[in-house]
Amino acid sequence: MNKPKIIILTIALLVIVLSVTASAKSEGISAVKSKHSSLFVLKTDKKFIGATVEIVSSSGEVITSHTLEKRKLFIDFKDVEQGSYTVRLTKGNEVREFNYRKI
Repeated sequence: MNKPKIIILTIALLVIVLSVTASAKSEGISAVKSKHSSLFVLKTDKKFIGATVEIVSSSGEVITSHTLEKRKLFIDFKDVEQGSYTVRLTKGNEVREFNYRKI
């Protein structure tokens, strides 16, 4: 094989591997960094619309609960005390948790 074909095949294989890895890793939910330090952005697949989103303090107290109405949800932590919080997404038997720490 000549060198250009090998390079093209290597790049194609790399793109395929990265695509498969990224889709397997996401599981339909992602927490996205925001340019504002007090914002937590949650992006989901359509199948999670209708899920319950809870904000839980480090002591286990549920601060607030909300039904996910769209694929993207912005959670503003500016009015809560410093500490660690868990963002819990529940739909049916599926539960996903994300940690947020306000400094």
